[in-house]
Amino acid sequence: MPSTHIEPPPQPTVAPHQGHGTARLDAFIGQRQGKATWQVQARPAYHDIHDVEAGYQRGAGIQFLRIEFSQTAGEHIKLERMNFVDITSLTPYESLLGSKSWRVRASIARLDAQKEADRKAMAARRLFWDISGGPGRAIELKADRTAIAYALIDNQAWIDWRNPTQGASIGTGLALGLVLDSENRRLRLIPEIYAHRYVGALSADYGGKLDARFSLDKAHNLKLQCDWKSYRSQHIDKSCLLGLQRYW
Repeated sequence: MPSTHIEPPPQPTVAPHQGHGTARLDAFIGQRQGKATWQVQARPAYHDIHDVEAGYQRGAGIQFLRIEFSQTAGEHIKLERMNFVDITSLTPYESLLGSKSWRVRASIARLDAQKEADRKAMAARRLFWDISGGPGRAIELKADRTAIAYALIDNQAWIDWRNPTQGASIGTGLALGLVLDSENRRLRLIPEIYAHRYVGALSADYGGKLDARFSLDKAHNLKLQCDWKSYRSQHIDKSCLLGLQRYW
């Protein structure tokens, strides 16, 4: 019988144990609503879509217990966000296998008040439960695997920490984005736009964000993150932060 040669499965260029550390500490400075601000973020595990992919699954991210503290000029130090779980899976579509993409997050986060008078109050940015996620589709745009486009259904539930019965909003929307890598994979850009409609205390919002990460070495990144959100054609939240990330 003629011998049959079977190609071995492709091996990753970087073994899983040789990737970046799973814990990360971030320190940022920048501006929020035109005021100077600083922010510190920390997570014990594991990997997010902004991290260098070497040693990890492409297009995937899973984080647990990521916490953010910030202080804006004239205000006290505040808990900005606590992510209990944050999972992203962007699997480029294949005609044979299908390959679904999805995202889900459960956290508590601060949300700006909708009325101008409330936004001027110190307590305007209250803590809400933030539960979001949904399915979608991702496609590979380039043969060298440096560009992914994605579209995700973005279901949202915001529940006021202090007034859960009257301060709740449930809605849905769409998020569109790109994951762009340089050829050497040291630079990654992720621009995203989104829009939502709600039933409840909120009516609608739309906005966008840009995340840019440059890998300095295996343990350090430079990171730029800019966000803006509009409610009924009025900008209610905008920020831009630059900082350093440290893995261990």
